[in-house]
Amino acid sequence: MSEELQSMIQIIELYGRGLGALGRAIRFSAKGAAKGVDVAKVKTMQCKMKLHYASTGNRKTMKLSDLEKLTGGQYNILNIPLENDKELLGFYDRLKKMRVSFAELPDLQLGDGYTQIAYNPMDAENVKMVVGYYRKHLSEMPKDISVDQYMDMAGKDGQDLLNELAGKGYTDGMHIEQLSEIQERVRDDNYIPISLNMESLLLQENKDSYVFKIPKSRLNAALEHAIVVPKKDCLLLDQGQTFVTCLERQGKTKLYHMDAHGHVVEENPLNMKNEDLGKAFAPLSRQKMQQIGRLKPEQADIFPSFNQGQENRTDSSAPDSVPELDIAGDNLSEREETLQNAPSLSAEQEKMAQILSAEQIKGYQSEGEYIPVSFDAETEILTDFPNIYAVVLPGMPEDGEAHLRCAIINKADTRLSEDGKSVTTYLKRDGESVVMVFNEKEEKIKEYKQKNEEMAAFCLKQQRERSGKGMALEAGQLQEVANGL
Repeated sequence: MSEELQSMIQIIELYGRGLGALGRAIRFSAKGAAKGVDVAKVKTMQCKMKLHYASTGNRKTMKLSDLEKLTGGQYNILNIPLENDKELLGFYDRLKKMRVSFAELPDLQLGDGYTQIAYNPMDAENVKMVVGYYRKHLSEMPKDISVDQYMDMAGKDGQDLLNELAGKGYTDGMHIEQLSEIQERVRDDNYIPISLNMESLLLQENKDSYVFKIPKSRLNAALEHAIVVPKKDCLLLDQGQTFVTCLERQGKTKLYHMDAHGHVVEENPLNMKNEDLGKAFAPLSRQKMQQIGRLKPEQADIFPSFNQGQENRTDSSAPDSVPELDIAGDNLSEREETLQNAPSLSAEQEKMAQILSAEQIKGYQSEGEYIPVSFDAETEILTDFPNIYAVVLPGMPEDGEAHLRCAIINKADTRLSEDGKSVTTYLKRDGESVVMVFNEKEEKIKEYKQKNEEMAAFCLKQQRERSGKGMALEAGQLQEVANGL
């Protein structure tokens, strides 16, 4: 796979986990392109990203992702005037006999009589020989087309179909990776597998994580605590009622205090050893471990939703926590323990994440160590994922005027304006951000760290040049940064 394509895919896999539909997440506005950037090149790169996930090896051809590994991301596209299965398989068999490496691309215009394949450019001569063989059998000769021509043939409906297929391909790949990782951890002595009862212990579900309550009796504490567990590290059993995850035995987990009203206190969390934390929950039974070992990635209901909340449908097989003795020394009944651990302020708990986020932003605004930087939501947001934004940065002379500069910012550190037209991020004044530079050939030519103060100053300068005025939000706080450079 080419370096530039790999870089963009890594952005998705590392930061954008939980995409609902890849096509909606990969969004680019020509208005937001830096001066001199070839917008068509960027759109071509995005199309290749979608094809990477959407092409899954139809009719026993290679997956496009496998072909990319073989060719370093380079491939030609052949437009074949055939759509009938029998005729296509004959064409494919001849390609295979000539040792051509190829992958069938999604047919984005069913019924038009054409099928497209991507093939290794090193096999171009062999492809010509196969095409020559069919010269007498076809009214129209197969020919190479560009990625842009492939998308033009698709039309709007075909482009929507590609978005849908890419989103499904991404999700399927993510499920395979997630299940494999957890199955390995369950068998690994370096991890502690635990199960939690979703109904009684779940406080909050976010797009990429769960917030669970730890009853005070389990930790011998005066107040209850909470932990945050990434969705990518868990499975859901018993139709969504039993949560399973694995704690790294030698690691630690942040433990958040909860006040008397059931609110999570984000400040000053404790770092608790996982060896101790694991004792607060029921260990995973041998039967449950065997069940996990037999799970298949096609069982979609075992994976958390990265886009919305889960509905609890059946009872969990996991106890609320480690069985606790009552005064008489007997185990509490399941019903008594469920009532004991049940959340009491669900309405406020639903707002917990928003409140914590708002309080965090207020802290950024009041502290001089953070610099607010605004980006136009329609013209300066390159990609919009559930957890991050990729933003277009002003061009710098040393990077080349015709090159695209972009950076990744966490949504947790941003605020969307009330009218939805601008996004403000808060950069740590003495910190740095990773900047990636792409040239007009879609190649990533540079990746480096830039001081946040420098980045903020250049963004402010560009916005002033465009609008004749300062940043839309809190420009005064950036003035001293711009003057100091």
